[in-house]
Amino acid sequence: MVSEKVKRRTASAIRRRSKTDLRIYPSIVLVVVIAFTATALAYMFGLVGSGADRRLNLLGIFIVGTCVLISMMYLTISRNYQHSKRDIELMNAMCDLAVQMEAEGRFCDVERIQRMREHIPTLTSRKIWVALFVIAIIPTISAPVLALMIPDQMEGAGYGIIACVVSLVLCFAVIVLNMGFPKRHERMFLEFADEFVDGVRASGYNMERYRKVIGVRNLIVMLILTFFTAFLFFGVWLYLSVRDLNRHMDEQWNFEDSIMDLLEVL
Repeated sequence: MVSEKVKRRTASAIRRRSKTDLRIYPSIVLVVVIAFTATALAYMFGLVGSGADRRLNLLGIFIVGTCVLISMMYLTISRNYQHSKRDIELMNAMCDLAVQMEAEGRFCDVERIQRMREHIPTLTSRKIWVALFVIAIIPTISAPVLALMIPDQMEGAGYGIIACVVSLVLCFAVIVLNMGFPKRHERMFLEFADEFVDGVRASGYNMERYRKVIGVRNLIVMLILTFFTAFLFFGVWLYLSVRDLNRHMDEQWNFEDSIMDLLEVL
C-alpha cells in the first residue's frame, strides 16, 4: 500500500501552490513599460521639455523608470524561483509515489521513473539572484548622489542618467535571462507529466494529461524586434512572458487536481 507519508508530501506540495504561484497582471506590465519608454524617448529627442531643465527632467524619468524595471525584475525572478522550488518538491514526491505504486503493480515500467527524475529541473541558488539584484540596483542608487555632489547641475544630471542606463542594461539582461523560463519550464514539466500519466494509465487508472499552453518563443526574433522598435516591443515581450507563466500555472493546477483525485483512490 502506498504510504501515507508519501501521499501527504505530494498533497502538501500541491496545496502550497496558492502561496508560491504568484499571478501578475500582464496588461499592467505592458502599459507601464511602453509609457516609460515613450516618455523617455520624447525627452531624449527634445519633443518635450526645455533646454535648461530637460536633462534634470530626463534624470527623474530615468530614476523612476529604472525603479519600475527593477521592481519587475524582482517580481519576475521571485515568482520563477518560488514556482520552480515548489515544482521540484512536487516532482520528487511524485517520483517517490510512482516507486511505491510500481512495487504494488499500480505503475507501469520502473525505467519510466528514472526518466521522470531526469526531467526534474535544478534550482538556481537564491544567492546568485540576490547578487544580480544588488548589482543592478547600485547604479540607480548612485544616480541622485552624483547629481547632488557635482557642482554643475547639468553635468551631475548627465552622470546620473549614465548610471541609470547602466542599471537599465543590467535589469534588461537579467529579465531577458528569465524570459525563456516559462517555455523551458513547461517543456520539462510536460515531459515529466507525460511519463507519470503514461505509467498510471498503463496500470488501469484514468488520469488527465497536462496540456501544452505556451507557443513558440524565439529569443533572437524577440531581441531583434526589441532593438528595432526602440525597446517598445520589450513591453510586448514582457507581457507575453508574464502571461505564459500565468497560463502554465493555470494548466498545472488543473493537472494537480487530477493528482489529488488519484491520491484519494490509492
